[in-house]
Parts: sequence; C-alpha cells; structure tokens
Amino acid sequence: MIIFRKNLSFCSFLLYLRICIFVFLSCGFTHVFANSTIPLPSHRVIFDASAHFGDYRLTLGALKKINSEWVSERERKVNGSITRQTLEFTGTLGVDDIWQQLSNAFNLSNKRVLFECEGLDCGSSNAWANNRFEIKQLYGLDTTQYYRVMETVNNGRITYDIMYLVQRGNRRIYAQLDQVVVESYVATLLTYESVVDILKNKGFIAIPSSYKKNTLTYDDRVIQIFARVISAHPEWHVALVGHSLRDIPNRDLSVSTQYAQYFLEQLGKSSHGSPLGHKNIQAFGVGPLAPRDFFTDERVEMVLLK
Repeated sequence: MIIFRKNLSFCSFLLYLRICIFVFLSCGFTHVFANSTIPLPSHRVIFDASAHFGDYRLTLGALKKINSEWVSERERKVNGSITRQTLEFTGTLGVDDIWQQLSNAFNLSNKRVLFECEGLDCGSSNAWANNRFEIKQLYGLDTTQYYRVMETVNNGRITYDIMYLVQRGNRRIYAQLDQVVVESYVATLLTYESVVDILKNKGFIAIPSSYKKNTLTYDDRVIQIFARVISAHPEWHVALVGHSLRDIPNRDLSVSTQYAQYFLEQLGKSSHGSPLGHKNIQAFGVGPLAPRDFFTDERVEMVLLK
C-alpha cells in the first residue's frame, strides 16, 4: 500500500514511482528461475518472450565458420514450449561473479550438463549473438563468454536450460536465458493400448523416467503399464536395453546394463506377475553405442524382438 502525503508534488510522485519500478525489475526473479530460491544479481529485462511452441536449435559445441557458415560439431533440433529472456546486469559485479551466481540459481545437482564452454573455447561471440540467439546486445568480447546447456528429465518431460553470458566492450554485461520443455509423446499418451501399439508398429519404445543424481527412477504407473504389457503377451520375446553416456569413461557397458536390470527388477515387483521368471525377457546395456536425438541419452528402451 502506498501512503500519499499531502505536500507530495506530482513530479516527486512520478520520480518515486519510477524508482519503485526500477527496484522491482532489478531485484525480482525471472520466470526461468521460478523454482529457485537464490536471487539474481541486479538486472533489468530487455527482452522477454513468453512460452510458445516451436522448434529450437540446441547448440552442443563451439561455433566455427566453415564454408562461410557458422556451424557446431554437434547440434540437436528439439520441439517444445520455448521461453526466452535477455538480461542486462546493472550492478557492479564482474562477469565471472555473475556467472557464478547464475550457476547457483540453477540447481545443477538435478541437471545434466550436455555442453559448456568458456572464453575463446566458445568460438565467436558475434556468431552466438547474431546467428544463434539473434540478439545484437549479446555481441561482446570473445574472452568473456560463458555458455552452458543443461538437461532435466522427469517422467518423460525433458527440459533444456540454456545460459549464455558475455561482457561488451563498454563493460555492460548481458545474459541470454532460454528454456525448452519437451513433452514426450510416450509420457503424455502412455496407456497399455498405446504401448502395445507402438511396440507392434515401431518395434521399440523409450520408457519414461526421471534422471537425478546419476540414477533412473520410474513412476509407479509406468511400471504397472509395462508389467501388464509383458504379462498379457507371454509369446513375445522382449529386450530391455539400457543407454548411457556414463559408460564412455569406463569403456564398458556396466552403467547401461544396470539401468536395464533395475527396470527388470521393478517389473518383477509389480502386481502383474513376475517378469523375472519370464524366459522371453532379457536385460542388456549398449552404453553410448546407439544415441538418438529426441530421447535423453540416459534411458531404457523396451524392444520387441519377435
């Protein structure tokens, strides 16, 4: 509530109102950080695009100029609900300190970093500003760049958080915060009938899961549906195939195999019989040998062999 004084002039009131608006914009939370309890450094929003559905070009590598075109060694085209914000920081913190606070605002323990770079390792700031984000204010000094792409998986919903930070020659610091939420058709339309239909027509289906702290977990409803599918089709030969990029450093298939074996155990504990005693279902791990762009790299798929 605002209390007016009788001797408050109109011009003074306008000045007071402008200060209140500035403080609100500078100290508030952005919608990208809606679940964060950590405030951002003082800033103002210079561009804000509310959620809309469309395609997003996910850049997972440094930008390099090849044949007069800026390209990345690895890219992924995703389709989902896109939210974008461009911030200008108004305080006295340097670019390194701001990046640290941005990183703290995101709970990295629940996210998987798909790619990150710093300084010259990111490539040209001009390319990021004008070719990727198409925000001219992001064109800054190449040596001051920070970029990170993070992934969160929760019951078939995949969220990508993209952060880019740079300091311009005039010492102003800008950040681009993009978020893409991908609703997997498997999660949104998952029923007993849909799973059977997908297996018969495509031959495989990715099992909706949540990936947190290097572990895959499953909703009880998901386990019940897949257990029912197995119990209703004892004539099927089925493979549970684990996928994991975490197998790369070990040069074996232990992590992805554990993923598949764990889901097999969960099926055995369900109320629809015991698939563990089913001769025609087996668990395998293929590590990173069969990556796909749409589904997350950490996953288990059910494959109908015959």
